[in-house]
Amino acid sequence: MHPSTITYVRVLHNKPMKYWNVCLFVCIALVLISCSNGQTGGMHAATPAKASPTVPMLLPSPRPTTFKVSLTPLSMQQAWGQVHISQFSLDLGDRYFAPDAQHNGMTDDDQICGSTYTMRSQAGNWSRDSESIGLINVHTGHITLLATMPAGYSLMACTVTGPWVIWSQTYGNTFESDAARWILKALNRQTREVRLLDQGHGSDGQHPSVSIRPEPYASNGRVVWTTYSQNTPGATQSEMYTFATGMKTVLAPQTSGPRISWPWISWGDGVGRAIVFENLETAQQVHLPMQYPPTTAAFAGTSFVYTNSDYSQVTWVPSIQAQPMGSYVIENKQTDGSDFDEFPTLNSRLISWVGPNVWLVFDRKLQHPVKIAIGEHGFAGFISGHYLVASPPLTEAEYQAQHQGLPYHHVMQVIDTNTLP
Repeated sequence: MHPSTITYVRVLHNKPMKYWNVCLFVCIALVLISCSNGQTGGMHAATPAKASPTVPMLLPSPRPTTFKVSLTPLSMQQAWGQVHISQFSLDLGDRYFAPDAQHNGMTDDDQICGSTYTMRSQAGNWSRDSESIGLINVHTGHITLLATMPAGYSLMACTVTGPWVIWSQTYGNTFESDAARWILKALNRQTREVRLLDQGHGSDGQHPSVSIRPEPYASNGRVVWTTYSQNTPGATQSEMYTFATGMKTVLAPQTSGPRISWPWISWGDGVGRAIVFENLETAQQVHLPMQYPPTTAAFAGTSFVYTNSDYSQVTWVPSIQAQPMGSYVIENKQTDGSDFDEFPTLNSRLISWVGPNVWLVFDRKLQHPVKIAIGEHGFAGFISGHYLVASPPLTEAEYQAQHQGLPYHHVMQVIDTNTLP
C-alpha cells in the first residue's frame, strides 16, 4: 500500500467502519463496496473527462475550539411533548424492504432508497438470492422496486439526486470478493436509463493492490465516491461524476471518503491529517485538522459530524465556515457507558448516531441529547432529509422465525423533524 494512501473501511453486520485513515497511523486493509444488477442492455458507461483546474482559496485552519453541552438525555416527552409517529409495513411476501438513507438517500418527493432482503437467514442461501433496489414513500409506505440485482449480489449503499438513484452493489460474503466484485450504477427514474459509473477489479499481479468498496453520496446532480488512483498503484482517489455532462472529475488524488452537500464537498486527506472542504462554486477551501483519523462522518449544509478513532465520542462542528471554528462533543461513552458510537446522520434540527446501548439523538435547538423510544438501538435508525426513520426491534417470536426461515413482520416508523416544537 502506498505510504500516503488513506484507508476507508466499512464492515458489514454490526462491525465498525473507518471514514479515513493513513498508513502512517495504522496499517489496515482498504475496503469499500458497491453493487451491480448485471444488465448490459440500455446501459452506458460514464465518460471520463478532466474538469477545468481551479485554484482553491484556502482559509486559515486552526484547530477548532471545543465547547461543552449537557450530555444528560431528555425523554421524547420532556423534549417535544406528544410526537406524531407514522408507521408502515416493509413486508413483501418472502422478502422485506430495508431503507438505507445514510447516504443522502431521500428523493425530492420524500421517498427513501433501499433494497429488498430475504426473511430467512440460513447460511449458504445468499448466492441464490436475487434482491431489488427500490424506494419507499415516507407518507404512504408505498414501495416501488426499480432494478433487480443478479443472484448473490447485495446493496452496499444508495443515494439520490433529482431523478437519479445511485447504488453500489457487491457479490460475495467475504471482504476479498466484496472488494473485487463491486459495481457502481445509476438509474434515471423518469427515462429508465442505466449508467455504469465505476466497477471493481482484482490485482493484476504487477502493482500493489488496493481493496475498495465505494459508498456513493449525491447532491445537486452530482455523485462522489472513492475509487482507484489513476496515477499511484495501491492508492485511492476521491472522484465526482456530473450527470448533466457525463463527466468524471478527480477531486483530490491519494484521498478517500468524499461527501457532498452542495455546494460543498469534503474528503479525508491522510497526508495533511485533515478533512478538506471545498466550495465547488467559489473554490474556497477549509481544512479541519485531525489529531487522529475519524472513524465515521456525516456532512449536511455546512455542519459536519464525526466519531473519533476509538468510537468513544461524537463531535459536531456546527459550521465549517465559522471563524473561529467551534466544535461540541455531543456523545461521550465515559458519560453513558456506550460501547461504541458510529454512523452519524444529521439535518438542520437533529443529529443521530449508532450506539449499542440506547438510541440517542442530539437536538441542535434544545442543545440536549434526546432518548428515542421508537426503533431498535444499534443499526436500525437514521436521519434523512427532515425525517427521523426507525425500525423497531424484533420480538423473540420474530427473531426465532427469522432463524427458522419463516415469515415475520417488519415495519418502518417515521417522525417529521419539521413538526418538532
